[in-house]
Amino acid sequence: MSIFKKALALLLVVALTAAIAVNVTLAYLVDEKSDVNVMTLGNVKIEQIEQERDANGNLKTFSQLKPAYPAVGPVEWATEGVEVNGVKYKVFTPDLKNVVDKIITVNNVGKSDAFVRTVVAIEAPGHDKEDYIHINYNGTDVTSSKPIESKIDGIDYVIIVYTYKTALAVGEKSAPSLVQVFLDSMADNEYCAKFGDTWEIFAVSQAVQTEGFSDAETALNTAFGVIDDKNHPWAKTSIITTNDGNELLEALENGNDVYLNTDIVTIEETDFDGKGAEITLIAAGGVKGSGESDYGYLSFNPGAGNTASVNNLNVTGSGFVEFGHHGTSTGGIYTANNLNVSDLVATLCITEGGNPVAAAFCHYGTATLKNCVMTGTTSANPAYKPYDASFVNGTKTTIDGSEFGKIYLAAQAHVTITNTEIDVIDSCAISTRNLGKLTIGEGTHVGTINLTPAGTYPPALVIKTGATVGSIVYNGTTYTQAEWVAAHP
Repeated sequence: MSIFKKALALLLVVALTAAIAVNVTLAYLVDEKSDVNVMTLGNVKIEQIEQERDANGNLKTFSQLKPAYPAVGPVEWATEGVEVNGVKYKVFTPDLKNVVDKIITVNNVGKSDAFVRTVVAIEAPGHDKEDYIHINYNGTDVTSSKPIESKIDGIDYVIIVYTYKTALAVGEKSAPSLVQVFLDSMADNEYCAKFGDTWEIFAVSQAVQTEGFSDAETALNTAFGVIDDKNHPWAKTSIITTNDGNELLEALENGNDVYLNTDIVTIEETDFDGKGAEITLIAAGGVKGSGESDYGYLSFNPGAGNTASVNNLNVTGSGFVEFGHHGTSTGGIYTANNLNVSDLVATLCITEGGNPVAAAFCHYGTATLKNCVMTGTTSANPAYKPYDASFVNGTKTTIDGSEFGKIYLAAQAHVTITNTEIDVIDSCAISTRNLGKLTIGEGTHVGTINLTPAGTYPPALVIKTGATVGSIVYNGTTYTQAEWVAAHP
């Protein structure tokens, strides 16, 4: 019986989970952060958790780099299973040696319910020996696809998609999807040698919002496409080394993730859809200041006064993202949906009101940012304070349903924010004199607003009903929201 038939036969019988794996990002980089093996759309946020049992049967973090050894002993279920999130799941008896645990679960740490699936790629060298691979999964809570044959980096794998039957609610921890994998006892030295030093099983969990979808399969296939031998999380990664924006567009059109290893790429497309891809900016050229040539720079710039939209794109790495160009005085009209600029080392260094700023994102013109996440920015230059977004003089920005870490506002920036979480907003001098205005609207929570005084002019800060602000710092005094409203009616 082949791995495909055997997998299905075993999986239908039991409610377990399993795997042996090297924890990888979409570009095969070893990383133990919980967010490197997830793909999300629709302003959802999940964590993929990978665990194994210790000698006492307790769960611990999965340890990497497991070798492939044939199983020794009886293939039987243990009397006691493994408890995961309060429920017990079957595992093989301890008398069956060389079975490797990798218990994969998903936590919904976002603010929206989500449909979730975990895509697993199991190294299977030489399909003439495919009888030798045995797997178990949780057949109660997830459905399993038929195994799909594919090559990853020239090595044979089988890919199985485990889709959770019901949505994962906010704050909920899932049942496992995959708990154990083992090689048949008949696997000989020649076959085991094909694995090299480790038996690799990659796992990536995908999630999309439930709103607008009736079932998990439809939602996930719409968001990420149907998983097959050419469309899966490890299928393609393009490295772009030229400044040709069309090359980047072609890579994304083909469903690739991208490493942008070039100085600057400008996208003139007026209706851009990244299809959930991730662009990693590689700013090997170092830090660039205002007015200098740029590096690690992704610009959406259809021309001054034009309208453009950017949708479903994740950006990380080292560099910065802009709508328009910081060297031009006029910008276009932009909208962004599901644009996530996270964990980026900002290399654009500018001075706003005498304050040195390193921003991961900025725009020049009028922009509406909806369901966007911009967090985790650090600065490549210690002299420049990092911000997830900076809104410069003359710009108008509307933010809705989003999440930001730190925002910087120039004196003449107009920003209106609704239904959004923000840690910190700093302003160099918002005031009625300087024509800037900050409106904190309904459903928005801001941890701290730091207002730099602008002479004797009152600050143009509006906090509407239904918004909450932890503290406001102005002229050396820290106000609660109620104190601020009372003092600045």
